[in-house]
Amino acid sequence: MGYFALLNQRKRSIVLDLKSDTVLEVLHRLLADADVLITNMRHQALSRLTILPASLVQRHPSLIVLSLTGFGLTNAGPDTNRGGLAPVAKALSGTTSLTRDREGRATWCGFALGEIIARMTAHSAILLAMRQRDLTGQGRLIDSRSMS
Repeated sequence: MGYFALLNQRKRSIVLDLKSDTVLEVLHRLLADADVLITNMRHQALSRLTILPASLVQRHPSLIVLSLTGFGLTNAGPDTNRGGLAPVAKALSGTTSLTRDREGRATWCGFALGEIIARMTAHSAILLAMRQRDLTGQGRLIDSRSMS
């Protein structure tokens, strides 16, 4: 609790039920003044909620939207709607084979390498997009697939 409070000083939180039409209006009012929106929802869910990132950027031209999904929001082929869970990513990338237990079986590497790298890359991508927006006035969509 103390660590959370330290990291979130002077921040405000809000919970929105995005399945409600009236709440979607609240979301758009919030986005009108927002710099960045980060989502980790799959394409199918965002489409169902009528908040696809490309349409959000179109409606709010200075907004930067980061879609941080396991397989990408666009151009991901059949994997577009797969959940990007850490164990899946580690298995698909071969990371689990890098560390082994005493019997030689693949095991968790001991820290969240994929999650840390994803957050660091997302942070850099957002900063670059904000700098670009400072120069052009235009926001943009950043898809996790384009960050790799």
